[in-house]
Order: sequence, then structure tokens, then C-alpha cells
Amino acid sequence: MKKKIKLSKKDLDFALQSIKKNNSDLYFSLGEGLQYEYAPPGVGFWVPYAEMGLELWQALSSEIYYLLCDPNNKRPKDWVQELISGDIRNLLTGVITAITSTYHVGLGIAVPAAALVIKKGLVNYCKRKPSKKIKGTVRFILNEKKRSMKEEFK
Repeated sequence: MKKKIKLSKKDLDFALQSIKKNNSDLYFSLGEGLQYEYAPPGVGFWVPYAEMGLELWQALSSEIYYLLCDPNNKRPKDWVQELISGDIRNLLTGVITAITSTYHVGLGIAVPAAALVIKKGLVNYCKRKPSKKIKGTVRFILNEKKRSMKEEFK
């Protein structure tokens, strides 16, 4: 099921502020987003968010590379390059939209992931192909979280 995501000005402002956070805070936010992506409303958890976020980031960073970068030329794809030369809000919107539409996730995952990509600088990010050694794919991690939430909240 696809989620409809509408990026409000408040969401965009939050995303802009997220770029200023340090990486460990963004990993925490990413892990928190993953934990609550499939959780029922009103449920609270105490889990290792930063570790979960780092694991998801390792998978995401590898896969997002091929979404945003041309691996043959090691530079951003043309559509991304157009966004880089414009307003950062448009770049954020483009990266967040690419993540949400590719993985069908909410802003709790897309915003910190986009912030991590943009913090690294897309031109620099595209210069280095990601390592092939990752624990699991993004879809595997998301499906495992979805499955565990269904099990826990039958």
C-alpha cells in the first residue's frame, strides 16, 4: 500500500534543521522512524534507535546511491543535478520524494535519510560507490520491521 506524503512548509523546515544535526542524532532519528513506521498509534518503545538507524542507513546509503547518482560517471543524475543548482528546499523535496516513493515510507525515515545524503554533499556522495558489504537490503529491513510489528500487535 502506497502512503501519500504531502510535504508541508513545517516538514520542510524540520528537514532543513535536520541537516544541521550530527550524524549520530540522524541515525537515532532514522531508527526511531523505522521503529514507528509500522507501529500502531500511541505505542511507545525503548529500543536501540541509533543502532537500528545506522543499520538502515548502511542499506539506504548503498541503494540511494543508485537512485540519485550515475554510477558510470560518479556524479549526480541529471534530475538531481538540476536540483543541486537551485534552492536547497527543492533539493530536499526531491530527495525526500525519491525515498518515500521508492520505499513507500513516511517522513520519519525519509527526512533523516535525506538529511544524511545532503550533509555529505551530493556531488561528493556520488564520487564514491558504496561498499557491497551490507547486512540487508532496505526492503528486507522494512519487511522485517513490518512483520515484527504484526507479530507483536496481533
